[in-house]
Amino acid sequence: MKESKDKKPLVISLIGMSGSGKSCWSKKLTRKGFQCICLDDLIEENISSKLKRCHVQGIQDVARWMGYPYEKQFKRNQAVYAKMEAKKMKEVIRHLKKGVKKNTVIDTTGSVVYTGSKIMKDLKKYSLVIYLETPASVLPEMLRIFMEKPKPVIWRKMFKKNKNETNTEALQRCYPKLLRERVKLYRKYADVILYYKTRKYPNFTVSDFVEIIKKTKKEK
Repeated sequence: MKESKDKKPLVISLIGMSGSGKSCWSKKLTRKGFQCICLDDLIEENISSKLKRCHVQGIQDVARWMGYPYEKQFKRNQAVYAKMEAKKMKEVIRHLKKGVKKNTVIDTTGSVVYTGSKIMKDLKKYSLVIYLETPASVLPEMLRIFMEKPKPVIWRKMFKKNKNETNTEALQRCYPKLLRERVKLYRKYADVILYYKTRKYPNFTVSDFVEIIKKTKKEK
């Protein structure tokens, strides 16, 4: 997808829970000519020295390094990850301020909304923020995927294990609570909410996705 000389490139940021489809849609947009800035990749690259000491690499191995919220190392590694996430977002914002020359999609992390109001407001200023909504009905599937192929998840204080609960039971109970907290923030910062049912329409294409973006950009 090429930009005409008199039009500014489209710059969009995808937000939503891990497993909502951010990376999938980023790849589809990349095939349409967008350049992609992937926060997972930037974070992994910058904590690679820590990962090497743990003999891990790749996003799933970053998740193993961070651990589950009931594991001993989680609190420490969560803080390291969150700090790096904010740092990388600030770098992305500075890059956007300078201006981009082609259509760009920013594939954010699920926890980007925790990086602070200043970063999120700047992200809205320099890009269209698209929230990929995930209804409660798909939570069981998202949790299953998270358990089988974990990704780094910032839980903050949303995980608390009750007496006599197993680790899995605690995750199953707390995961919906985490989503409900995040949904409020996703909606707060979104310019567009792209609903799950809309994305799942058989005839919904990348071109449809882009047209929604263009329409919102004109109205913004």
